[in-house]
Amino acid sequence: MKEVVTYRHFMNASGGGVTASGGEAILQAEFVRDWFRACKKEGIHTCLGYQRLRTSLRSGYRRAAGGNRLVMLDLKQMNDEIHQNLGRRL
Repeated sequence: MKEVVTYRHFMNASGGGVTASGGEAILQAEFVRDWFRACKKEGIHTCLGYQRLRTSLRSGYRRAAGGNRLVMLDLKQMNDEIHQNLGRRL
C-alpha cells in the first residue's frame, strides 16, 4: 500500500485507481479482497479483472470482489466452449 499511495495524485487527476488482473487474480481472493479494502480506506478506486474460465472459481470471485464496484470481464469468445479453450492456451 505504501507504493500505491505514492501514485494517488495521478489517480486523483485521472479518476483512475488500481486493477487486480492477470493470471486469474481471484486465485488470490483473500489477498485481493484485503488489498481492495485497504485501497478503499485510502479513497482509491478498485477494479477486478476476471476471465470466468472455470465455474469452480466463482466462490473466489465472490470473496475477491467483495464490495468492489467495477469488474472487467475478459471475454475471449462468445461461444463458451471456444472461450474455455482460448483461455487455457493463453
